[in-house]
Amino acid sequence: MQHILIIHEVESYPAWKTVFDQAADIRKRAGEISCQLLRYDNDANNIVHFSEWSSLDNARRFFESPELVEIRRKAGVKSPDFIYLKEIEHGCFSSNLLLKRDCAKRAQPLSSTLCNQQNRVKLMLPKIRELIAELERAGFVNRGGKGSHRNFVHPNAQKPVTISGKLGEDAKHYQVRAVRLALEEAKK
Repeated sequence: MQHILIIHEVESYPAWKTVFDQAADIRKRAGEISCQLLRYDNDANNIVHFSEWSSLDNARRFFESPELVEIRRKAGVKSPDFIYLKEIEHGCFSSNLLLKRDCAKRAQPLSSTLCNQQNRVKLMLPKIRELIAELERAGFVNRGGKGSHRNFVHPNAQKPVTISGKLGEDAKHYQVRAVRLALEEAKK
């Protein structure tokens, strides 16, 4: 996987974030797959933009383009540092075990992740409680239901999302898909 680490100071984080969000479609068309924003703990205007790209060539072409130079100027970016990276390995700690994970999958909070343990690939799905937490963070409200069924509604969603099962159980594939679609619909 190809990653870009950008460290830069901005004049104003809120102003920069507005321009950053407006450029999301441009970044996606250029080849950005996912991104993560971080900032220094003692300075809100020092930003770290870490992203995965389809290729380093696409990333270089995009970040060095005249269009992006103008976007950075409008956003108040001061002398960014670009670091182009190729992934060697990635691991996460879970239950005292180091698990190798696929970064592109890990970047999606509700997606399945592949874990390689003892040369066996196991599909890991989120827990029911994690799906419910994602819905509630997005503004969905639990309107109850029968038994272990819970119906979540949102003003922007046309129909409710039903989640069944005990909180500690693994979610089913169709539940993950239904929640993902509902979250996308709620953003519109």
